[in-house]
Amino acid sequence: MPKIVKTCVRCGDDFSVWPSRVKWQEARGLEVKFCSRACTAAARSEGLIGSRKREGEEVPCATCGKLVYMKQFKLKTNTLHFCSQKCRTKAISENRVDRKFEQASQKKRTGKSFACRICGEKKYQRISYYNRNVNKTCGKSECVSAYARSRWGLPPCSTNHRRRSAARGKLPQPKRASNFTAKQKAEWLGCKCARCGATENLALDHILAVCAGGLSTRDNAQTLCQPCNNWKSRHVDMPLARAKNKLRKAA
Repeated sequence: MPKIVKTCVRCGDDFSVWPSRVKWQEARGLEVKFCSRACTAAARSEGLIGSRKREGEEVPCATCGKLVYMKQFKLKTNTLHFCSQKCRTKAISENRVDRKFEQASQKKRTGKSFACRICGEKKYQRISYYNRNVNKTCGKSECVSAYARSRWGLPPCSTNHRRRSAARGKLPQPKRASNFTAKQKAEWLGCKCARCGATENLALDHILAVCAGGLSTRDNAQTLCQPCNNWKSRHVDMPLARAKNKLRKAA
């Protein structure tokens, strides 16, 4: 579809517009007169066309009293109005405005207050979260644990119950050896698997696994392919580590 050629009312230059734009303007009783936004703004400043009517009004600043223009939708809210961020910050420091809400006196809480099912402490929740009936506690870890166990018909945890981390921290921990370094892997890696003789997908392995107390030394290193390494880890290393852990706990 060809464009329509028109002449700018201000600068006199010819410009082309799509017929859909002309049709859209005519449906609203308007007309395409200017070739660009610059000509439109200049014509508005020169008085050739009128500007849109301002629907708001000027109100005094709540801090300094200076008049400031506010749009109509902002005037409908019963909040304090400020001319700058400096005046707003000053009002916040004087506790006249809440940081989260525009005015502390107009703060609306749409949730629900209830008593904790375990300790009875008052708690507030949003109505959408409260209606889901997920948690009816004050949020403390003891109350959350007791409430969750009660829903499964279990008694609360004993206060003398030692956590796993605390119990584990009291047991003597063996010094764990580190893995092979990049230099060790480059120097000690062989050309074939020590178990099946494969020459592809090779890796440097601990003969005595690290989890069982093995060290990263040359005497404790061997070359295995990945399938053999996985088999050794499952059937040799892990049972040995479990047995050593049982002996350490028994001692």
